[in-house]
Amino acid sequence: MKGDPIGDELRALHRKHEGLLTPAQIHDWAAKHPGSAIAARLEWDNDIAGHAYRLWQIRELVATHLVLESGEREWVSLSVDQIEQGGYRDLTDVLQDETLRSIWVRDALDELGRFERRFSQIEELKGVFRAAKAARKRFEDGDEGAAA
Repeated sequence: MKGDPIGDELRALHRKHEGLLTPAQIHDWAAKHPGSAIAARLEWDNDIAGHAYRLWQIRELVATHLVLESGEREWVSLSVDQIEQGGYRDLTDVLQDETLRSIWVRDALDELGRFERRFSQIEELKGVFRAAKAARKRFEDGDEGAAA
């Protein structure tokens, strides 16, 4: 993207590191370049950053430890819950409530769209993308059961 200072800095760092750039390398560079666009987007107050990191760790704990025997998540986080401070709902409750289930299906379809944008150049996944497009159409046409 042109006119993107953060993207420009990341690309320059990537060239400097010859093809593999790690988050630690980016962090260290930003710490040494406090006037950079990257540094401006990072939280340098350790109290605030520590709190944010602990919230991220809690999200990881929920995703890792609240799973069914099948490996599926026991709790889910819906987009409507992300508006304020986030949160989790029991999957059974979501599946039993038509409105919540519809939101969850929409969230899943949106996630599939992001997945497709990320991996659209992989030929082996074209069939997956066609199936996702068909599921989205069924959902939007009101046949929600066929989309899930």
